[in-house]
Amino acid sequence: MGATTWFSYQLSILHPNRKLENKGRNVFISSSEFEFEWVGNNELVIKVKENKRITHQSSRVGNVNITYVYEYKNIQH
Repeated sequence: MGATTWFSYQLSILHPNRKLENKGRNVFISSSEFEFEWVGNNELVIKVKENKRITHQSSRVGNVNITYVYEYKNIQH
């Protein structure tokens, strides 16, 4: 059998003069698309659209506060 592959959508916050390195600087990692919006200089809102695999989420990076809004509907069986 072949290997199972998984892709992800990732969000990172960096200083404008810094280069993105291959390190764990991610704010959010998910298997589904999401939206984000700056609501102030130090406030970021991440809108999660689907209830899928989330492998990392931070609530603060440096002086930036991060809030999550879960906009999906839970389906009960």
